Amino acid sequence: MNPEILFWIVPFASVVALAFAAKFFFDMKKADEGNDRMKEIAGYVREGAMAYLKQQYKIVSIFFVIIAVVFGIMAYYGLQNNIVPVAFLTGGIFSGLAGFIGMKTATYASGRVAQACRDEKDGLNKGLQLAFRSGAVLGLTVVGFGLLDISGWYLILDNCDWMVGGEGVNKLVTITTIMPTRCLTTSASRRPRSLTKPSSARRWRRWTPPAWPPCPPPPRDISPSPPPPPQAPIQSTFAG
Repeated sequence: MNPEILFWIVPFASVVALAFAAKFFFDMKKADEGNDRMKEIAGYVREGAMAYLKQQYKIVSIFFVIIAVVFGIMAYYGLQNNIVPVAFLTGGIFSGLAGFIGMKTATYASGRVAQACRDEKDGLNKGLQLAFRSGAVLGLTVVGFGLLDISGWYLILDNCDWMVGGEGVNKLVTITTIMPTRCLTTSASRRPRSLTKPSSARRWRRWTPPAWPPCPPPPRDISPSPPPPPQAPIQSTFAG
């Protein structure tokens, strides 16, 4: 089978994961939330959780912006690929979105799970099923957004040659370095560049990954040659 066809399983799986997460979320929302007192307590829980999440995102966003600026400066001076800062932004946005959806689901599900467990006939089964599916929403959104981000960037970089230089193995190395690891794409073999403001043409030049080093020649056999076999002594034909 063609490997390019197999690759489409990844974005398809991400869409399926997000679809199941949406189904579990809306199924949870349809469940009974309980009496007025339970709804009031659940409202306080949601209010406190959202206040915590807002404060957490405020602190994380400062760190997020600082790292994005550092990546942008490094890309501006040619120390890494120009796509790395953008890939960092999309990954961070998807990560924050997954956390927000997970917190929303958990706070909405708490009161509904408690109400489902109050059912005298089948409360344990209903409560466990609702809690399990509500908890799966966060896992499915994290996996779905992660696969969607990586597969989407791979398709963009693989089809846009002006973003990524190189061919074959070198091109694949560049793409995998930009997307899954977000590592610095520098090479010791490149000459050091002065930290002066580059021109526009230099700043947006095509980044070419370092070529693979040539394979070393096979080692020669330097073992000493075996000594010659001993010769038989020559017998003299003259009498002494």
